[in-house]
Amino acid sequence: MYGTPSGSMNRMSEKEPVARSIRLAWRAVIVAYIIEGFSSVGALVINEIMPAPNDGGEWIELFNEAQTSVDIKDWRLTDASDNYSLLASRDRVIGPGSYLIMAEDSATAEKLDLDSTTIILVPADWSPLNNEGDHLWLADAGGLVADQIEYGSDAGRVAGRSWERIDAHSPGLEHDNWGPCADFNGHTAGRANSLIPLAGHIKATVSVSPNPFNPYRGEVTVISFSLPAAVSRLTVYIYDAAGRRVGKPAVNIPAGSRSPLLTWDGRDDNDDLLPIGRYIVYAEAVDERSGKVHSTRCTVVLADRLK
Repeated sequence: MYGTPSGSMNRMSEKEPVARSIRLAWRAVIVAYIIEGFSSVGALVINEIMPAPNDGGEWIELFNEAQTSVDIKDWRLTDASDNYSLLASRDRVIGPGSYLIMAEDSATAEKLDLDSTTIILVPADWSPLNNEGDHLWLADAGGLVADQIEYGSDAGRVAGRSWERIDAHSPGLEHDNWGPCADFNGHTAGRANSLIPLAGHIKATVSVSPNPFNPYRGEVTVISFSLPAAVSRLTVYIYDAAGRRVGKPAVNIPAGSRSPLLTWDGRDDNDDLLPIGRYIVYAEAVDERSGKVHSTRCTVVLADRLK
């Protein structure tokens, strides 16, 4: 019963080199695949969604945060109701650091005014985003989940404002890794998200350019910020040299660590041009996560109207 039939060892010896060759061949394929620079699971993430558009259709942004390319043939995006959209039925490669926009229709994609580097897909089987919240899974051709996110009703609360991922390297299921877009356009489709935090940044700063500027010639100055929190509510006031508040360019608007950029035309709350002189730009940002208040200020000069 336990003996080896005559000749069986010889037959095994003959098959072993073949099996070994097959294993080596598969290893070579895998190594070649890696060297070629293609990846799958974990490289492509759901980066931004527009569940409640103000004008046009819905859309979803995917971002390749890896150093390798991704072929999205037969990839699917599925929601909690098992509705899914097929990304591509043929080979479609997303390069490292590239963006892909899945739009509800071609008219929506055109309104986003994307640059030529952004890949645009209009799936034939678009699954509407649930404004009250949903769970989305992004899976490759083999069914392996590359990324998943879960959002609530807060994502669709403000029409025309997208829901952004703060850190592409952090899990999409973390609620604190998402927030409302702080860009004045209401979205950052095809470009870096407005909520991306500044590495190692702990102090709020504000600056203006140009400075001085001449509003009597129609000039404006751009007010820019660096804020320690990824998601804040921002208020900006203008004070004169006597400490009187004369303007408020922004009140309780959404802000990221580097967004938004504001413009000021040198006018007060009554839309009258202010006298030449020195003014204070005071900014106050409330961290939406911790409630901590960060404030900062800078000086801006309105130039002589005759210059």
